[in-house]
Amino acid sequence: MNIKYNKALWLIIILAIVMMIPFLGLTDFNTKGEPREAVVAYTMLEHGNWILPINNGGDIPYKPPFFH
Repeated sequence: MNIKYNKALWLIIILAIVMMIPFLGLTDFNTKGEPREAVVAYTMLEHGNWILPINNGGDIPYKPPFFH
């Protein structure tokens, strides 16, 4: 029984590799939203305003609250 599961595991690993490798370079590593999220998280840590962070003198509203 152990050999059966071992073969299934290797089959799944090989199938995953074959399905993932051709598509690795097709998408951008970071999108426009990722730096914005980092700015919000940094502002929350810097100022301690966890509910509605303020950046450059203006609110950064997000739905839902406490998303970050």
